[in-house]
Amino acid sequence: MLLTWPLVLSQPLALNRREGTNLQYNKPVGGDRISTLIAYVSYSGNTAAAARFLSQTLRSRGVKAREIELVTAGRLTFPGGVLRATLGLGAVLSLPEDNMDGYNTIFVATPVWSFSSLPQVNSFLCKMSLGGKNVYTLTTCHLWPGRANWQLRSRINRRGGSLKGSLNLCLPAGFNEDARLQVVSWLNSLDLELREGKTTCES
Repeated sequence: MLLTWPLVLSQPLALNRREGTNLQYNKPVGGDRISTLIAYVSYSGNTAAAARFLSQTLRSRGVKAREIELVTAGRLTFPGGVLRATLGLGAVLSLPEDNMDGYNTIFVATPVWSFSSLPQVNSFLCKMSLGGKNVYTLTTCHLWPGRANWQLRSRINRRGGSLKGSLNLCLPAGFNEDARLQVVSWLNSLDLELREGKTTCES
């Protein structure tokens, strides 16, 4: 396990400053039904920037999307988070009280620590009923995602979801213009039809 620390420490040592709070999310405007959910966790800010840009891009294409930031309900230190990620464990979350299952399409965005998805995302996927839903994953890292994509696919499959596409962003220089172009290119390649909650992509 010690061999994983040099790779993990390439991420900034930023702790979750929202300790003790519930999931942060954007409520829908008006009564319009929102069919697309973007759930993300971020420590250095890169994944948050990627998730928000993804959301903005989808909205510019007429997709009604909601973002939620996955934060812990209690204290989770950086070393503790790394250990739990390495072991494939989750973290205590408080989900919004409204219906989290009423989405046709779900994007999940997570940094990669020790070649693994973060505990917040692990718990979120375990809580969600994904039967009949189209799921897309976005990972951010400095080097290589390792087993993180396999972990995410496995958890999505166990909850009955269908993983339709994945994007890994290597961000040694942060979420810059090149990363934005990668997100746009990815969405274009998916040929999404999200207004009706459908997709023609079978990746």
